[in-house]
Amino acid sequence: MRQGNLGNISDDEHHMSCVAATLPWVEPDPGLKYQIKDGVVNREIVVHQFEVDCMYDTVLYAAEPLHKWEQSEEGQWVISHAVEQPRWLRFTSCERYTDNFAIAARLSEPDITFWMLKYA
Repeated sequence: MRQGNLGNISDDEHHMSCVAATLPWVEPDPGLKYQIKDGVVNREIVVHQFEVDCMYDTVLYAAEPLHKWEQSEEGQWVISHAVEQPRWLRFTSCERYTDNFAIAARLSEPDITFWMLKYA
């Protein structure tokens, strides 16, 4: 995974030819869904998602929403509680001619429960 230029969020672009499913459309890698680190079970979840409908350089247009989320209360909480650095993903929708972006973070089970109750 290469580091992005967006501060604390790394970029991990995934291009799909068509994404026909409706949101939520991001599924973490099943092989890495659950992980045990220091005796604590954690898993990766999608904590934020949005779409960009610009036809040119969608990553450039996605930088502002990514940065705003990173600076928000939710973003700061996720970044400080994530087991690993959160990453962003990009999927292309052929049906809507948009790029869908998501931020995925690996959190412990108690942190996932807290995040779902407060922010989801």
